[in-house]
Amino acid sequence: MKQKQEKAVQKVIKDDEKRIGSHSVSVLQGKRKICYVSGQKTDLQKHHIFHGEGRREVSDRHGFWVYLQAKYHSAALGGLHAYPNSGLDLQLKRLCQREYEKVYGAEAFFEIFHEDFILDYSQ
Repeated sequence: MKQKQEKAVQKVIKDDEKRIGSHSVSVLQGKRKICYVSGQKTDLQKHHIFHGEGRREVSDRHGFWVYLQAKYHSAALGGLHAYPNSGLDLQLKRLCQREYEKVYGAEAFFEIFHEDFILDYSQ
């Protein structure tokens, strides 16, 4: 399963290389360079909403990133990387999934990530 997922991500990266990327425009922030949580302009780090296993490149290309202050970002400081797929991390993934699906549909999102971050299977 993991190899299939990695191959799918690599295919999306190759397909995306044919298009102009969205490296400078976030789907959630546009071109504003402020912390998504606090609105502050200092100590900013770019958070790739879908990270790991080649997903960072996909996030860059689709604008799935936001600026966060280190305290909200860094695992060492208790930020969202300390709690993957929960809290703020999950909220950002759900927001980006919705934005992608508005344009390309749910099936296209699932082809890339093989996950649905919006549905809550615990209920």
